[in-house]
Amino acid sequence: MGVDFSSGQEITPFLIPDAMGLAHAAPLSQNFDRVLITVVNDDFADFFEDWLGSLWVHGGLQPLQDAGAIALVVFVLDPSCSSPRRIQLIAARWQRFFPLHLIPVHSLLEDCSFPYPRSITYSLSQYIQAQSLVYLDCDTLIFSPVQELFDSVENTDDDLLHYTYLGQIPSQDVFTWIGTTPEQFSLWLQHLVPGSFQLPNSGLTAGTHRAWSRLHQLIASKPLSFFTWLHQPLSLRCRDSFSVEIFQSDAHSIIADLDGLWNISPLSPAMRPALSFQVDSLTALPQLFFENRPAKMLHFDWLTKQTHKGWQGFYRVIISQLENAINSSSSFS
Repeated sequence: MGVDFSSGQEITPFLIPDAMGLAHAAPLSQNFDRVLITVVNDDFADFFEDWLGSLWVHGGLQPLQDAGAIALVVFVLDPSCSSPRRIQLIAARWQRFFPLHLIPVHSLLEDCSFPYPRSITYSLSQYIQAQSLVYLDCDTLIFSPVQELFDSVENTDDDLLHYTYLGQIPSQDVFTWIGTTPEQFSLWLQHLVPGSFQLPNSGLTAGTHRAWSRLHQLIASKPLSFFTWLHQPLSLRCRDSFSVEIFQSDAHSIIADLDGLWNISPLSPAMRPALSFQVDSLTALPQLFFENRPAKMLHFDWLTKQTHKGWQGFYRVIISQLENAINSSSSFS
């Protein structure tokens, strides 16, 4: 058996490519009930630290030793073909508290790059065996127990992937939105539904293992030529997730029924006027409200990573506080 480069988790000794043929990874051999998943590289290390800290404070995850604890699985992109050092160090500190597993992801491209880092997540069912899986972008902050997401999936009898609803885009505006023209993508155009397209926000995706397996099979059924347009100039945005979401809609394999409070974006012009942000004077931690209701998740998508830096950094210190508490208690024992 192989060993995960940080967690010591045993993994099978072969690499499985994702359905888009862009990256590959080795599956975990362990079975789980519930798994929370993200994808990260060293460029997102600060967001990753915030994400883990917010999960500890608000996410309702059980300590490492508790039975039935939700496992965390982190896909670590490896663009330099060498182990991302900072992610390993962050994970090693948190593995004292969370059941956290790292899966190294290697690019199948000659330059070892990851132009579409989320491609590996479209094949989660190939790497993780679990009853239900919830994917979250790592550039998010959690303000509510994540058990709610798993409960909402497990209480439905379907093979659908569940999203939050981002908005409706008229078909004539789709190509402006992704920054290209219809003429460039005639093959892709076949999958554009007429009228308007309801765009789910795939920064949060939840489903049973069957639903994730259906997504992998759906993408794998497409000829690789369908994805060649993904390698056009990188000024085109969201091409991988946009394509996947469009033919998922065609196949009726998704439903945008999760509470919108689970994916609050300060990027959205419709959301911004209804957002209020403040720091609690007692805990020194942020509170976020949308339409005067407590937000459940904040998503720093797109330019908000730069424009809302004042909303970031609060949770990176949580791990040091936990370690200091353990060290202090050990010194008195």
